[in-house]
Amino acid sequence: MDTRTRVAIVAVVVLLSCPIIISPTIFAAGYQLKRRVAPKPIYTNLPFWENTDEIIFKLIEGLDPPELQGKQLHKSGADFDRLNEILARSEVSQMNKHFAVDQSELDDMRVRAAAKSGIAMPDLGLYFILEFHETASAEQRLELISDLNSLDIIEIAYFGPIHEEALIATDDNWEEDQNYLQAAPSGVNAYYGWQFPGGKGQDILVIDIEYAWLEAHEDVRGSSAPFLLAGEMNYEASSGHHGTAVLGEIAADSNTYGMTGIAHEVDLGVIGNGGDMDREMAVLTATQMTEPGDVILLEMQSWGIVCEECFVPVEYHQGMFDVILQATALDRIIVEAGANGGQNLDDTFWYDSLFYPEYRFSGALMVGAANWEHLPHSWSNHGIRMDLHGFGSNVYTTGYGDLSGSGASSYTRSFSGTSSASPIIAGACAILEGISKSIEGRIMGHNEMRTMLQTWSTPQIPHEFQVGPMPDLYGSTREIVKSWFDVDICSGWVPLALTFDAWSIHTVDTWDWIFGDGLTGAGQSTPHTYNEPGMYDVTLETDAGGEIVSRTRYQYVIALADTVNADTVQVPPAGQAVVTMSVNNTVPISSIRVPFEYPGNLSLTRDSISVQGCRTDYFDDVGLIHSDAWNSRYTFKVDISNDALPPLDPGAGPILKIYFSISSNATPDQSVDILLDGYWDGSHDRLPTYSGPLLTYQAADIPGAITVLDCSGNPDDTDADCIVDASDN
Repeated sequence: MDTRTRVAIVAVVVLLSCPIIISPTIFAAGYQLKRRVAPKPIYTNLPFWENTDEIIFKLIEGLDPPELQGKQLHKSGADFDRLNEILARSEVSQMNKHFAVDQSELDDMRVRAAAKSGIAMPDLGLYFILEFHETASAEQRLELISDLNSLDIIEIAYFGPIHEEALIATDDNWEEDQNYLQAAPSGVNAYYGWQFPGGKGQDILVIDIEYAWLEAHEDVRGSSAPFLLAGEMNYEASSGHHGTAVLGEIAADSNTYGMTGIAHEVDLGVIGNGGDMDREMAVLTATQMTEPGDVILLEMQSWGIVCEECFVPVEYHQGMFDVILQATALDRIIVEAGANGGQNLDDTFWYDSLFYPEYRFSGALMVGAANWEHLPHSWSNHGIRMDLHGFGSNVYTTGYGDLSGSGASSYTRSFSGTSSASPIIAGACAILEGISKSIEGRIMGHNEMRTMLQTWSTPQIPHEFQVGPMPDLYGSTREIVKSWFDVDICSGWVPLALTFDAWSIHTVDTWDWIFGDGLTGAGQSTPHTYNEPGMYDVTLETDAGGEIVSRTRYQYVIALADTVNADTVQVPPAGQAVVTMSVNNTVPISSIRVPFEYPGNLSLTRDSISVQGCRTDYFDDVGLIHSDAWNSRYTFKVDISNDALPPLDPGAGPILKIYFSISSNATPDQSVDILLDGYWDGSHDRLPTYSGPLLTYQAADIPGAITVLDCSGNPDDTDADCIVDASDN
């Protein structure tokens, strides 16, 4: 009998192997990925903790993956002949490759993962899954899996895992109740990370794998973006609130209501564990859909071996371990719920050494749960393998409705379990990866990420249950950034006088500045004045004992001299006045507000507006947003409503034409001033305002006028319309 073989019965599991017992004191951050195969189980009764309607088995490494024809593996030899005899039994309904991906793709991923990690990766093409007929007896199922495990070409065969969500349990804005956003020890200090480029998770894809979500929730991507990437929703297994709560912790929109996600500008995706997409295939699919540095969150747990509610982390099963191992070797950050089983994962009687990193280590960040005082919850799994903890009770997020609302407008204050703890860690990972990618131009692998999160952290309260510390992004962010700078004000009108201040984690010898306007400076704190309008990149270079760090903040300072102005137009009596509004803008703008008043003794009738022939002729939302003809004042909008359209580039020129008819009773002594400085309409200030991706601000105004011409001096213009034409006699 193989020394890795395990005997499993309903109430007791006896380990026939000699478990490797490793002292917790030898572990430190920086574990090496290690693949070990779990002991082959020997079942004397059908286990309650596994899905006995199916068997997952894997052939030994070194074999070429055989082709599957029906229930038979197309391969010759005595071992395969015996295997095919077993698979041909009548109680077997069907058989499939466990990972339904082209073998060339599996080979490519395996080769790349091995090259990156320096260890041999399992061939996922050697995994198969068979299903029993409903009529198969317990004896037939037990005999078949025993016969499979007796074959030397079978690495392991086990009944399929039973998965569960890792959960125990609008005009308002509850961001202040989201303690996990706040500075340590109350939270992970997401607010500090948000100050840096990439610090809101920009350019990082987070994929959540579980049952279902409410895709139309108002506070997750504005209820408009479907983010199901693969698989199907399984609403029979979940109402969708669980997934909604998870996504809310990570990516709830930053707006005036509801919640705010830890990394609310991440790219967001979900893979549903419904239909033909099982958990292992979902992880492989997520790996294919992501890039190095992206985050994959495993919001799941498996039924445990000790008791029905003694849940275990999903990597307990070999197939899941292998796909996680490959993903982390390919530099995906895997965040795995540690499960709500109250289990000591260091207990080698029940779990062999499968959760000892020196024996077997997938690279996933495994997350336990603690309360707001960082005291481990009694129901959280614990042990050496737990890397970090998050909050496992009374977590504010989207979904459920016990706090407010229902359905797509629902919010909760009681999300719980390692389900609520794990998204906190996933969000922290997205922040750090976003900052590293944006500032350093590189991503962090699982070991560097683990070191960052554990080194700068809030420890758990000393307790016999080890669930790890909770990240403090203040220290880890500074370690990535190394040196940085701020300014007292980032924008204003020329001459723009401001002061730059810098910091570094090193002892700096020199601080050198390039201000972007052709001038330079020196010193940790230095004043500078911008005399010309423009968007300026600012660079700081520090020298700390020969270690040079250069940091550039692009378009960081905006010096303005922007205006909106109206033409001065002369028109004949009974003619038409075309007033052209022009702007000069220093920054890109996508929305313009033009308040327009024309006090005076000249009677005008507003006819129409147009952007034809203007710089804004592609703007798609042009119109009137306030009208007060009695007081001769209007406010016009010139906007882009289609996100696919680009903002207006910096420059100068016309943006709107306004057409007026002049009264036939007008006389040359009549005129109106065109005022653009704004007015109060009784409820709102109507001001000349530009808005774009970088800035919203008010422009200076240059007034114009409409004046009636005196056309009586030309004897050829007999009708005095200031035009000599056929109508003149």
